Amino acid sequence: AYNKNLEAESAALYTDIPENEGLGRPLLDNYRNMAAAAHLDRKSVYSFECAAEMDNAYGQTHEDLLWWAKRAYIGGMNAQVIHGANYCGYYHGAEAENGLVPGVNWPGYEGFGKRSWSNAWNRTLDIAQQKNVMTYLARCNYLLQNRHRVDLAVYQNRYTNKCFPGAADGAYILRDNNALNNAGYTYEFFSPSLMEHENARVEDGVLDPQGAAYRALIVADEEYMPITAARHLLAYARAGLPIFFVGCLPRARFYESEAGDDEELRAVLGQIPYVFVKTPQELAPALRENGILPDVLPPAPCGIRSVHAEVEGADFYYLHNTYPVVYPGGHSKLFFEQDKAACMSAVDGVFSLDGEGDVYELDAFSGRVTRHPGTAKQGKTEVFLHFAPDEAKILAVLTEKQADTLGILAKEEPPLAVAGEIPLREWTLTLERVLPPADGVGTFYETRYEKEAPLRLSELKPWHVLQADWQNAAGIGRYETTFSWDGRAARVCLRVEQACDTYAITLNGRAFTAIDLTRKETDLTEALRIGENELTVTIASPLANAVLGKAPQNYGMWGTVCLVLYN
Repeated sequence: AYNKNLEAESAALYTDIPENEGLGRPLLDNYRNMAAAAHLDRKSVYSFECAAEMDNAYGQTHEDLLWWAKRAYIGGMNAQVIHGANYCGYYHGAEAENGLVPGVNWPGYEGFGKRSWSNAWNRTLDIAQQKNVMTYLARCNYLLQNRHRVDLAVYQNRYTNKCFPGAADGAYILRDNNALNNAGYTYEFFSPSLMEHENARVEDGVLDPQGAAYRALIVADEEYMPITAARHLLAYARAGLPIFFVGCLPRARFYESEAGDDEELRAVLGQIPYVFVKTPQELAPALRENGILPDVLPPAPCGIRSVHAEVEGADFYYLHNTYPVVYPGGHSKLFFEQDKAACMSAVDGVFSLDGEGDVYELDAFSGRVTRHPGTAKQGKTEVFLHFAPDEAKILAVLTEKQADTLGILAKEEPPLAVAGEIPLREWTLTLERVLPPADGVGTFYETRYEKEAPLRLSELKPWHVLQADWQNAAGIGRYETTFSWDGRAARVCLRVEQACDTYAITLNGRAFTAIDLTRKETDLTEALRIGENELTVTIASPLANAVLGKAPQNYGMWGTVCLVLYN
């Protein structure tokens, strides 16, 4: 029901797999509103209808898809139903036209029309490159379908959470201007009905100790409260769970039909030992003063958001360098329209993670694992981390025995610094354009490929800028170059400033397909040779330019491409 007219926090208890929605609801608080029910009821899967965008059919990229999924992970989800896959359109029944549904032409049937909802993700030009993205999602899902540990439960008793224009992360359900998020705290929403669940009990000052293990409960700006909920709060407080009220104490019953009266409610609340703060922005300092630290403590308030998962008693983390999203109203193309340079920034510093041991970084694209020595401090592990804009990392804090038990093999790499860059300026581009069938009849499966004459390039630009007749060009572009290397670097990576969409790299015959489309930096060291090297970057574009005939999107590779040398 799109989270409308239902108390989604409790409704999620009554289905095997709760599923949230991205359409018009991109804010993290909307993603979190079913998470507590999933965790409390021990549901291993909390799903997401992922990447619904209006008026961006054939234009969405896989980097766009990853953006939606990464934010959903931070909201507690761990599975995706990807919005957008089309039936081909073949049909041989009554009134068929050329073996197709009447009115269908290339690239096939579109249930919402060519310009409408989301991509046809099953009409992609390079399945192997798409598999790289799907492998990333599968690995993340596999990890995050384990137990989640969450810092805080936030009380909420609302039946409708409707996104309104101007709503934003930090200015929606919990309106603290992201103070808790930026301080590293994780939280989920807890409704009165969830308090009735058999696992909603407090032991040793922790709510749901075998599940999310919330270490405090926040009641923010609630003027009304059921007496039954107040009694649960009193029981929690007496069992040692810290209770924080923000802005006000409830003054009256939520339901007129409830037994008792408002004076009884206030009497119950009066027995609760609690901490009171006037504004949500005061919560983070008050939590710290009461000894409640987040499981992931950043070096300073920042945009890093986290998930803490426990696997066989070991601490794993998913961290994403995100940024506050403002909901503009309607169904905008939220990632596609972002001024990424303005809203995204790098973050680095010493992070403190719950658990003791070394820090293992697991690359969900390549499967590579790197071990970083951790520094133990007061039951936590400190490690220096660098996040590129929009980058996500999977980390684990493990002892040597835990790593061995889990079968995690990693090599320790010494810290390296950038020693220089070598721009690659001279390229040859061969574009294979995708075109409809020659007779205009058919589906994506009858797509033709037409190879254009190679272009020599001394400056990389989007395809539609390179040649006047490429305004509607989409397809597979192969960029080839050679360069010399003298061996004087410990590591050499290829950094691509801009690329659309997926791409793969071949160096001296060695294929590199596990590309992080966000960072766009790939370690080529193992395939390098002294002297001349042959490099190919193969890019598969979306179809929008060829299908829609509107203002062209930037396809191909543009900006600076360089070798980054590390020593």
